[in-house]
Amino acid sequence: MQRPKFYLRNILDKRNDNEDNFRVMNENIVLWIIAVCMIVQTAISLRNSIFTKTSLKNLENLRSKNPEHEAIRKVIAKGQNEEALKMAMNLRQKNPGDPYSWYYSGLCYYNMRVWDKAEVDLKEAQRMCPTWEEKSTGPYLRAIEQQTKKEGK
Repeated sequence: MQRPKFYLRNILDKRNDNEDNFRVMNENIVLWIIAVCMIVQTAISLRNSIFTKTSLKNLENLRSKNPEHEAIRKVIAKGQNEEALKMAMNLRQKNPGDPYSWYYSGLCYYNMRVWDKAEVDLKEAQRMCPTWEEKSTGPYLRAIEQQTKKEGK
């Protein structure tokens, strides 16, 4: 009689051990799947980040090589702000999403001391291209802010 109890106990213990081993094995598999997914997600995010930066840089290069932009730049350099403003407005009508048209019109207004319009156009250019804040639009916007404080507006 004691043998069957002992035998039954061994069978049940082995079954419990197998279930524990199976559970631990499943937990390890789940952890590995999670780790692999995290690595894949990180790699995809990194690739997308690099691709986005490269694409934006290429787009910036294409935009800056636009002959209309170069023509407006030359007219501004000559001090003919009214003419450059007309050119920038024409460019904006053709392509309202071109931040250069907003930037150049803002620059013309700035040179003509029309602070409110210059501020609006430069802020729109900066909204379209936030990276311009440091070197392109930011210095003009800070100068406009100082001028409007001096003039009491």
